[in-house]
Amino acid sequence: MELPLGIHLLNFMYLDIDEINMAYTQVIDLITQNASNTKISMFDYIEMLQNLMAQIDNSCVYMHFYTQMLYEIMSETPTSGVERMDILEKRMPDTTVKNCIYVEHENAKKDKKLKTDRYIGIRKLASVIDEKKKERYIKFYHYVREEIIADIKRKRAILKEEIDYIYKKITNSQLEGMSNAQKLYVLDQTRVIENKQDNFYINKPFNVFYRAVPNLDERAEYKTSKDLIDVVKRDSTEIKELYEIKDMNDLIRFELLKFVSSDIEFKECENCHQYFIPVNRKDEIYCNRPIKGTEKTCKDVGAMNRHKEKAGDIPGEKEYWRVYKRYKYKADRKIISKSEFNQWNYMALELKQDCAEGETTVNDMLQRIEVFENRKKVGKK
Repeated sequence: MELPLGIHLLNFMYLDIDEINMAYTQVIDLITQNASNTKISMFDYIEMLQNLMAQIDNSCVYMHFYTQMLYEIMSETPTSGVERMDILEKRMPDTTVKNCIYVEHENAKKDKKLKTDRYIGIRKLASVIDEKKKERYIKFYHYVREEIIADIKRKRAILKEEIDYIYKKITNSQLEGMSNAQKLYVLDQTRVIENKQDNFYINKPFNVFYRAVPNLDERAEYKTSKDLIDVVKRDSTEIKELYEIKDMNDLIRFELLKFVSSDIEFKECENCHQYFIPVNRKDEIYCNRPIKGTEKTCKDVGAMNRHKEKAGDIPGEKEYWRVYKRYKYKADRKIISKSEFNQWNYMALELKQDCAEGETTVNDMLQRIEVFENRKKVGKK
């Protein structure tokens, strides 16, 4: 299922950094420890590696960029015979690594064939390099992992600041009645006027190009413009508008731009206070993110909290549920029979309704519904 625009951004902003760090450590361990293990078949090795990297990518589409970069570095480093700092600098412009130049090692030419399949390349090279060099590479891989985590934190901090700014400005009633383009323009110019910052969107255009799907440039079915028109009509050729995205910074800025210019509504969850985009209903107030350490989501907890708040306003509601839980426990453990429990609940619900309507008091209701307090065994009181 394709997720609505903006959800990928918010997923990236609220990623569990510790889990990502652990996952990348597992990737490095798998490659460096098992690559030369002949007991593991090539098929099983590749499958293990692919599954582990897929798990990271599936946590958020933005992670694919980092996963592929780490994998490229770990495959090119042993092939080249040197730590490929240049790849790190090229893929992550904000890293502290600067001015790296890669000069191809003479031994790298001998291993050109291994580059055709990086999985095989990693495995074969890891089995022949000496332990001292292997130790050096592992240290470098973990350095790259630390740089990746640092880069994720930097980008999330920038993203959080921008999302906060957007939320504050978009919810401003003064922007009501404006078109999406007007909102984007005012949003960006306000940044310059109030915060003395550079424009983030309007003065940094993306290169746009168009592509036919299927790609007509590779087909020889037309020689004249009429032939081309006939093919486009016959195949209902779709023309895609594509944007040139050079790095992660561009990708984040692009989605933010589309996020704002598409007038997507997002809210702050009333449970975890993180931003989310309502998917099913516009009046949603809770996100659907899992709460760490539990199997529940904010939406689940929110529903329970609303029930508790509602119960607190109705006379007898809390007292009924308190007794209900005690007797349900007794019924589940056959201290009272299911038939007795069902008959009791029918009576208790009627008394609860009388209490809610003011026809009886809470104390009177409790005296009449607490009938199994001393029950120890089925059939005895």
